[in-house]
Amino acid sequence: MIDQDFTNTILSNLNYIILFIFLEIFEAQWQKADTFNNMLMINYKLFIKNPIWYFFMHPSFIYSMYLTQSMHNYGFLMISIVVMKFLDIAFKLYLIQTIINNKYDEITKTLPINAKITFFTRYSNTLIYPITFIFTLFH
Repeated sequence: MIDQDFTNTILSNLNYIILFIFLEIFEAQWQKADTFNNMLMINYKLFIKNPIWYFFMHPSFIYSMYLTQSMHNYGFLMISIVVMKFLDIAFKLYLIQTIINNKYDEITKTLPINAKITFFTRYSNTLIYPITFIFTLFH
């Protein structure tokens, strides 16, 4: 039988978990592409239009920082979520900066730029981050 504390913790934080899932789905949807190159170009075009808006198009990063602060949860898993989200954005910005500096050839030499993005790859974050967040509730 499921532990009562586990059930209470999940139910009392269900709204946080559901919102996290929806934000991850939103991010996966606006970056939806069939290859890594196409996904990078979608990010590049958005960044060129408005760099500030590009940052706000990563709401799960902002939300994870909010959860860390509001829940006073500074455990390893919660900080790992924030750091991974930060590194994701930083890596994309590095690639975008490389394109802006006309060094696209450097990207194609080091990364599998034509790698196919499968359904599972695209939506894996919608499972990984919320499940990790659930684990952080039991610190």
